[in-house]
Amino acid sequence: MTQPAGAKNLLLWTTYFIYFTCGLSLCFDRIFLADFKIYFDLSNQQLMYGSLVFNITFVLFSYAAGVVSSRIGYKKTLAFAMMLFATGTLLVYPALQFHSYALFLLGMFIVGTGFNFQLVAGNPLMAALGDPKGSEGSDLFIR
Repeated sequence: MTQPAGAKNLLLWTTYFIYFTCGLSLCFDRIFLADFKIYFDLSNQQLMYGSLVFNITFVLFSYAAGVVSSRIGYKKTLAFAMMLFATGTLLVYPALQFHSYALFLLGMFIVGTGFNFQLVAGNPLMAALGDPKGSEGSDLFIR
């Protein structure tokens, strides 16, 4: 089933926008860690746990993200990734409200999982939607 050129172009630009905002939030993550250190009165080791729980998701969930995207499709996996991303981000607010470092780490873990799913689903989706001359794997099936 082929999509109209306008819908395909809109999906491509939406995927670009998602990549941009997720990458931007990743930059903010590193900036805010210093503020979280002061707010939660953390040692340097505890501060690095914030980065660890974000990055460990790439080891834990990369294969699962690939399986999910092959079963439900890239677009649905990307939507699921954004829901994970939003859920993890929303957990940071109560973590700050209740001064709960464990809840903050859980939020970072969920954000990292969403970011991982976004990368696994978004890369082949953009390759399939973009100009076939400019990417490898452009013959992928999109559901």
